[in-house]
Amino acid sequence: MAKISQQIGAHGQSVGTNRLRMMGAHFAQEIATPVSLRPYHAVKNVYHVAWKRKVSGDHTAILAGGLYVLAETKTYTNGNLPYSALEDHQRLSLSNHAKAGGLALLIWVSDSGAYVMEWGCDGIDGFNVPRTSITTKQAEQLDSDLVTKLEQYEERIGKNPISLWDGKPIDLAWLMLNG
Repeated sequence: MAKISQQIGAHGQSVGTNRLRMMGAHFAQEIATPVSLRPYHAVKNVYHVAWKRKVSGDHTAILAGGLYVLAETKTYTNGNLPYSALEDHQRLSLSNHAKAGGLALLIWVSDSGAYVMEWGCDGIDGFNVPRTSITTKQAEQLDSDLVTKLEQYEERIGKNPISLWDGKPIDLAWLMLNG
């Protein structure tokens, strides 16, 4: 059962990475969970997997203008996405990232599609306390709102001649001198 769950999660991670790239995120990549392997003494060449620590999210990316993105992906195909699908440390990481000025995202991969929703400092309105959930209809609207917001952001950054990232390598020495 664990192997199937891992395969479903890996598929969701891949879909999440692709959605970030489709939204214009650069360097979208998965965050690897650090593990260590311990030999299982009863069977030769079999190991226990031990999780070393929790990570801040599932993906990182950079948007035009240098906006740093942290995303948590949940693959949940049984109806609505429940608040309990996110662990406490995941909600805290997303909220802290938003408070620090980054863009925190919750990506929900469901039977009906993949939805990307902005996670604010206090979570998502109506989805910030136990026993709440997000419906696919709400997720579609939140995804649409985010796409509109990102388009407006890109228009504003595009008009700013001092954009931090324009697709070319950043010359850090030049930035430090002329910043």
